[in-house]
Amino acid sequence: ASKATAPLREIEASLLPKSREMREKYNVDLKKRASTIKDIEKGEEIEIPPPINPLDYEQPRLLLQDITIEGVCKVQQFWNGGSLILADELAALIGGFDRYAAGGAGKDASVMLSAYDGASYQIDRKLEGATTVENLSLGIVGGIQPVIAAQLFKATGSNGFIERHLLHVASPRQLPDESASDLEALSKWNATVEAAYHRGLKKTELQLSAGADRIRQELNQWIFKQSRSEYEGLNSALNKYSALFGRLVIVWHHADAADFDNDSVVKEETAQMVYDFLTKNQYLHTKSAFEFFGEARDYTPELIKICRHLESYEGETITLEELRGIHISMTTSKLREIVAMLM
Repeated sequence: ASKATAPLREIEASLLPKSREMREKYNVDLKKRASTIKDIEKGEEIEIPPPINPLDYEQPRLLLQDITIEGVCKVQQFWNGGSLILADELAALIGGFDRYAAGGAGKDASVMLSAYDGASYQIDRKLEGATTVENLSLGIVGGIQPVIAAQLFKATGSNGFIERHLLHVASPRQLPDESASDLEALSKWNATVEAAYHRGLKKTELQLSAGADRIRQELNQWIFKQSRSEYEGLNSALNKYSALFGRLVIVWHHADAADFDNDSVVKEETAQMVYDFLTKNQYLHTKSAFEFFGEARDYTPELIKICRHLESYEGETITLEELRGIHISMTTSKLREIVAMLM
């Protein structure tokens, strides 16, 4: 993720001095307004100052880490261009939902679902008052171990959160090919992100050509045919492909060196590349993930511990006594049950 988010870090670093200046100006103006309100309360006949709009003191935050939903709202009241949450471990992020809430279980997760499409949001607190976000918009990038993901899915069920992720099942680690270079690809990616950011500031319009719209309709037909799986969550995840298509064509369009400064149209060829990616590449990852979630619903901590031990076991055979040494408190009957699951 570090290479993929590098251009965002560079953009944010270049904006930091201006953001600090706007933050200081906001604090000064806020204190001036509060002082004026106090004078009015004391009886002075002066005009009531207008409310202060945080968006007039724009402070872009493109990347967020180790942050609560309330923290996100405090950031995005000054910035309606969206932010990306970087989570080295998605389990820690999801496990932190509602950790500061008093009985509001599930509230943070529902906010994250709203932030997927962009929505206004308001938090009301007795001491701090209301924090209003005009456009709560978030993306998440992170990694998670398959078994942990399965346990989270088992705990939450098909609530739409995991289904909204563009899941990618990593292949076994291999030694890097030192003769290959990713400099050209990274350079193109950096230029794409830079162009997309500046185009977003100009609020220029992007539309689908007739051919690109036909591809979009073909994707919807493909989704309808594929969404008949027995695995919980897979059908829901596939139904999110329509929204993913709209997001991904923007990336592909910018990578295609299109006209960024004016309103433009997505070409049919660009839409076809996104269609092929979703139906021929991403579909395999999504299907594999949810099939594994379904199969791993009954995995126990004991089973997971044994599996991890077996991955590093170099012998040809292993006895029940050797397995019991991994988890001493396990009974023979339970051990035999777990071994049966592995067969």
